[in-house]
Amino acid sequence: METIRIFFDQEKKGDRPKDRKCQFKARIPTFTDTEQSIMEIAYLENLDKQDILKWTDDFKHVQKNCGWTEENSVAVITTLVSLSILNTYAYNKRTLKSIIEALKAGLFPKSHYRRYLQKIDDLKWSPDGSVRQFVDTIELLVKKANECLGDSTLHTLNRKN
Repeated sequence: METIRIFFDQEKKGDRPKDRKCQFKARIPTFTDTEQSIMEIAYLENLDKQDILKWTDDFKHVQKNCGWTEENSVAVITTLVSLSILNTYAYNKRTLKSIIEALKAGLFPKSHYRRYLQKIDDLKWSPDGSVRQFVDTIELLVKKANECLGDSTLHTLNRKN
């Protein structure tokens, strides 16, 4: 079994501690050991304040660049995700894919699909607002709606003008 070096980092900004983060040394094949960068990912501890979709994308990026095996990936994700979140959403899951799918399924149940569609339909762009921010909001809601369906295929949304 390969060794994974973990660097723990908790910075303070004012009186409020920053999200706890963990650092890993990348293992990019064409780079020498001294050229390898340090990759950083936050612990998943507060689902009200952390975006699970962004967090899982970040985790997969770090996993790929660090070259972890399935066994190491499971060990790392079960270290980074708080025990209460794991027990609530991914109890008894043994593979990386099943843990990530269980986390997403628990936070994006099929019953919420219509709610996201309604939020998209209710969105209105204001001339005072940023077009980019409006489009980003729509894309995020579509992504969340698709997660409720359990696949990554973007579905066409029919909007009334």
